[in-house]
Formats: sequence, structure tokens, C-alpha cells
Amino acid sequence: MSSKLVKLDQKKFTTTIKEFVLDQRLIFEFFDKQPEKMRDKLVVKAFLLGVLALQEDRLSAFLSKTANTLGTELESLKYIFDLNQELFFKTTAKGREVEADLVEVLEQYLKSRRYRDEVSHKGEVAGDLKGNKTGDILVKVNKSEDLKIVIESKFDKSKRLGLIQDIDAFVKNDTAVGQLLEAAVNRDAKQAIIVFDRGIIDAKLEAEVENVKYVPRIGFVCIVDHQRGDYSNLFVAYDLARDMCNHPRTEETASILGILVGRFLHDVDLFLSLKKKLIELRSGTESMIKTIHKAILSLEFSKQILTCFLENGSLEKKTLFELYHADTVKKQYKDIEKEIEDLLEIS
Repeated sequence: MSSKLVKLDQKKFTTTIKEFVLDQRLIFEFFDKQPEKMRDKLVVKAFLLGVLALQEDRLSAFLSKTANTLGTELESLKYIFDLNQELFFKTTAKGREVEADLVEVLEQYLKSRRYRDEVSHKGEVAGDLKGNKTGDILVKVNKSEDLKIVIESKFDKSKRLGLIQDIDAFVKNDTAVGQLLEAAVNRDAKQAIIVFDRGIIDAKLEAEVENVKYVPRIGFVCIVDHQRGDYSNLFVAYDLARDMCNHPRTEETASILGILVGRFLHDVDLFLSLKKKLIELRSGTESMIKTIHKAILSLEFSKQILTCFLENGSLEKKTLFELYHADTVKKQYKDIEKEIEDLLEIS
């Protein structure tokens, strides 16, 4: 369509659009279901909705925010949007938009933590591998060329985890682990993170990852909720990757680090699971409070051992034994469990 399609009257502040035909099945199916007398009004509302959404710059967030104020017609539009969201996310334009959003979110987070890290968008720039653009976002920790974290956004439901021991070398493998390795090599990064969207991710991969998963010697797989603006799992993965950049490991300590990070992420998952419980359940207060205390005690215990390891570069078997059995945590919890039950009985 040429620019002459739209004509503006600067004095009357009106917009005139010439007669035109839209050859899009989505639009036809929507209006085909509406009463004929309502279609003209719906066109105006749809046009207004589109302009407002462009101003918001985030269509999904805008639809959620205005769903209760624009009536049932908006609900229909939102329903159609949800049905076609998967295809929308697969387009190149949407990929660039997601990457730009992640850059903005990450920059805000780094600013809030007062990190001096430098973020750059590399989605359209080839890296060390000839003609390869894998590795959408590159972060220089403390602006150092030697300490880099690469972040690859893959809002694609077809990906699977693809651990090395599960891979068939004679079959093409486009997996999360493969993408992590490729991004790290292509951007010459110390640590790598791959980000999936919870609304689109493959169900099997979501079950394997849950929130954040660390694959030893390879990187982090995390799941965010782009539509709801929840990037907390990315922040957890980034902080761990950043700390690992600042504290280089030898081959001898790599396996211990894997154990500790795995334990720490287990505790994080335990804590984050409370959010899901609070949404899905409206009862079971006692169980939730007990889980909160368990998570806090376990996180504090894991943090102490993780700090000890980062300071000393090694752990004794006795300490690993304590970490495995967590008798200290169990004793601390037993001491406060009765207090929790008494408190709930009084209230």
C-alpha cells in the first residue's frame, strides 16, 4: 500500500482512509462471526486498539491491561491474538522485538544492582564462527573483554534439552545445550544462558527445567514469562553466571561447583514454587508457611557452603556430607515447626 492511502486533515484533526481490501484470513474469520450491523463499529475499535498497542509497544501486555475496559469485542480480539501468538513469536520481526525487550530488562536489572556490566545486542552481527549470528545478547562483566556472558533467546516450542549423553551424532540436533555451546563459542564467552518463554516452551523441556537449570560446563537454561513481564528466572541465572565469571574454576573444582549450583537452584525452585501454590491454592496456609521456612533455612545453609567454596576453592568431604544430609537444617526446622503450629492455632 502507498502512503497516499491515509490522508490527514490538520485543521479538523481527522483521518481519511481510502477503500482497501485486506487479504488476511484472520481478519475475515473474526468479522464473519460478528453481526453485520456491528462490523463498522468494530473496525473503529480495532483500529483504535491497534494504534494504542503500537504506542504501548507491547501488544500482549497492552491486551492484558485493557481487557476489562474495552468490552467483549476486545475479549474476542484477545482470544484471536492468543490463538495466533505462536506463529507471531516465530517471525523474524518478533524475534528482534523479544531480543530488544530482554536487553532493556537486563539493563534495568544491572542498574538496580549497581553492576558496571556492559550490555550489547548482537542478534544481527556475525560472531567468531563464519556467518553465524547465534548469541543474541553479549554482556561484558565489569566491562571486561575477558569476562563475557552470552544470552541466547529461543522462544521456540520445538527445542529439547539435548544433554550430550542423549545425543545421536548422526542426527541433526537443534537443542538447548547445542545452542548454549554454539553461542559461547561464537561470542567467545565464559558463561552462556539460553532463555525460553513459558507461554510457548515445549512441555517436556519445561518439566525438565521448571525455572532454571544448570548444565555443568555448558551453561544455564531458564524460563521467563514474557507476556506477564516476569524475568526473575533470568536474573537468577545471570547472577550465578556472573559470579562464576568472577571466580574462575579449575577442572578439579568444576564437579564440586556443579553440585553446589545444582543444590542452590533446587532451593530456588523450592522457593519459587510458592508463587504457583499461592495462585493455584487458596487454602493450605500452614503447609505454605512451613515450606517458606524450609526454603529460607535451606537457602541460608546452601549460601554458607557456597560462600565457603568460593573463598577457599575447595570443599572437604565432611562438608559435602553435611550438605547432602542437611541435618543442621532439619534440626533448625524442627525447633520452629511447633512454633508455627501454635501460631496458626492462636490466629
